[in-house]
Amino acid sequence: MSVATKSEFTVAEYLAFERNSEFRHEYYQGEIREMTGGTRRHVLVTLNLYRAAERQLPESEYFVVAIDMRVKVNPSGLYTYPDVVIVKGDPEFEDDQERTLLNPILLMEVLSDSTEEYDRNEKFSLFQKMPGFQEYVLAAQDRPKIDHYVRNTRGTWDHFTHESLSETLNLQSMPCSIPLTTIYKKIQFALES
Repeated sequence: MSVATKSEFTVAEYLAFERNSEFRHEYYQGEIREMTGGTRRHVLVTLNLYRAAERQLPESEYFVVAIDMRVKVNPSGLYTYPDVVIVKGDPEFEDDQERTLLNPILLMEVLSDSTEEYDRNEKFSLFQKMPGFQEYVLAAQDRPKIDHYVRNTRGTWDHFTHESLSETLNLQSMPCSIPLTTIYKKIQFALES
C-alpha cells in the first residue's frame, strides 16, 4: 500500500521520511509503501528462525538480525525489511549510520496473505540480482511449510519444500540446520479433517 501523496520520491526523501516515521516502509522506483504489521504467528516464526540461526552460527563469522534491519537490494534500488537477515563475514552498510545493510547472503520472509505473492515473485526476482546472495527461505505461518531456494554453481536456483514437522531446514551456505518443530514452536495448527 502506497502511503505517499507525491507521485515519486527520491531515495534521499525516502530515507528522511523513514527516519521520522514510527512505522517501517519499503521503497522501490520512487514509491514508498507501508509495511504491514505482523500477527502473533508471524512474530513467533520470525523469532524462532532468528534464534535458531543465531544460536548455531559463530558470531565471529556471521551477522544475524531480525525484523528491523533495512536492506538495500542492489542493483534494483529496493529498500526493504526482511524478517531475518544473515551476512557471512563483516556487514557492509550504505553509510556510517549502519541502518541499511548491503551484503546479505541469506534472507528469510514469513509469508502473509497480503504479501505472499510479492515475496515469492517480484521481491525474490529482485533479491536474485544481489551479488553474494545465496539463499532465500519463505516460511508459511498458517501451516508447517518452508520453501527454500538455493543458488547452485550454475547460478540458477534449486527449490526445496518442507511440509512436515518431522523435517529439517538445512541451510547450504552456512552450518545451520533448523527442525520445523523449532520454526513452529508455540504455534498450534488446525487439525485437518
